[in-house]
Amino acid sequence: MSGLEEALRRTEYEVARRKLLFGPVAVQTLDAMFHLSYLFVRSGMLDDAEHLRREVMSEHWRLIGSGHPGVIRSMASLAVTWILMGKFNVRQLCEVLVAESIATNGPRHPDSLACKLNLSWIYGKQGRYDHAESLYREVLRDMTRFLGKQDPSRLTVLNNLAFLLMENGSLGKAMAMMESCVEQKKTMLGPDHELTKSSEEALRTWKMRAESAGQNVARVRNIEPIQEELANDQELVGGSRKTPPRENSDRPTI
Repeated sequence: MSGLEEALRRTEYEVARRKLLFGPVAVQTLDAMFHLSYLFVRSGMLDDAEHLRREVMSEHWRLIGSGHPGVIRSMASLAVTWILMGKFNVRQLCEVLVAESIATNGPRHPDSLACKLNLSWIYGKQGRYDHAESLYREVLRDMTRFLGKQDPSRLTVLNNLAFLLMENGSLGKAMAMMESCVEQKKTMLGPDHELTKSSEEALRTWKMRAESAGQNVARVRNIEPIQEELANDQELVGGSRKTPPRENSDRPTI
């Protein structure tokens, strides 16, 4: 049994235990159900995740009202599930969730940043590259300023922004961004971490593409180094997300 399968088994048991102990719609039960939905997404069980997240959102709404942070978080997670299922017509919902989270939590709260990150991803998938890049950079600046340069969520933004630049045809800028991302991952996660290796593989592929197109790979690293863009920002280290967002250009924050 894999680690993920074991986590699913344990969490399903925990959901059943809390239903008996606290009741099927108690906050403690809903928390366990929400975590189970996350594991469903990790396992590719999107139909199960959608069903569970609908249930959690409905009960949160009934128990604590539409403007509560828990409801906004539940709605955002359901929107992400729809995105992963290929339903890209949720842009307006994501825009509403960004506005609701900012109004409820403030613009620099981790939940607000996560909502912005998901909206950036949607903009990119819909070909609205300028909107996506602008919002990615806004999130990156706020994460650096308020969560600190060592927050792992920054690495995901760097990674996804690099992919966005590549998809928009800015191969040189994408490689510069990804080189910065790889170096920071080596420092923060280690050279053998799976996310470090994934970014390294993307960078190798892009360099091969640049070389085949006759571009000077030696020069691209100075085109747009993101760490220099942020060098003058004052760090105000605040709270941090428990888990970095899901990473690569094809995964929003779950």
